[in-house]
Amino acid sequence: MAKKSDILIIDSDKNARDKLSVLLKNIFKNIETADSIVPYLNEIRNNRFNVILIDLATFSKSKKPNKGKVDLEKILQLDPEVIIVIMADRPDIETAVMAMKNGAVDFVVKPYDPERLQFIAKNALQLSHCNVWRNFFQEV
Repeated sequence: MAKKSDILIIDSDKNARDKLSVLLKNIFKNIETADSIVPYLNEIRNNRFNVILIDLATFSKSKKPNKGKVDLEKILQLDPEVIIVIMADRPDIETAVMAMKNGAVDFVVKPYDPERLQFIAKNALQLSHCNVWRNFFQEV
């Protein structure tokens, strides 16, 4: 079983997406970036990504209450194995707890420490590989 290493970076700021791509290029084989997750829903359903790194502000721009919660739940319904890491502009404990309760495995505050973000990304990728192997052995 080949191990894929794909990440989807969702951030409304193109410069931020570009910087994250450069920072994570030695960890992930394939990096996709976008300002919205909507065009990637089918790929998520088909287990295309190991990790999704999402800027919370992308969800916060919606007028709907709890939009971030709904989107995290939808992502995990499409692919229960994907690892979600949330980025946010401020260290809001309530938001971090909400994200973790709804499926995120980590929470990164901007501006992020590059070494810490790389560490989190490596751990997220390893965790995704553990999920794949666990599910493989459950099917055998």
